Amino acid sequence: MMGQWLLTLMHHTRGLFLFQDPENPSNRNAPLWIRLLLLIYGVSMMIWIGTTLLDANQFFLAVAVCAYIIIILTMGWTSFRTGCNYASIGAILFIISDSILAINKFIAPIEYSHQFIMLTYYAAQFFMTLSIANYSESRSKSATMNVV
Repeated sequence: MMGQWLLTLMHHTRGLFLFQDPENPSNRNAPLWIRLLLLIYGVSMMIWIGTTLLDANQFFLAVAVCAYIIIILTMGWTSFRTGCNYASIGAILFIISDSILAINKFIAPIEYSHQFIMLTYYAAQFFMTLSIANYSESRSKSATMNVV
């Protein structure tokens, strides 16, 4: 199951890389505060969940979860590089959804976790879909301007 989610996230990340417009300077790098926030969050989650799994003698699962955290945070970082607010909101919601899922599964039960996970997951999908529509619209405008 985790492998399927990992592949899904890798495809989302790849898609966000493809949506970047190299002529737009905002695509070159995510703001420093975003990079630091994602880094601090990722390291904190890896330490929290990783040590919990290692204490339970779940070495391979701890490695897999840490790899998953790296991939989802890469997707988050890439979303900010696109300059599209919809993509950034969608990525943040994915991170929240997967964080609730991980905490609920590996740390402690969270009341109404299923509802929170599904709400944030579907909201993330919604905003990612809007980012595609936004990208298509901006590409159409760009193509029209280049023709004129």
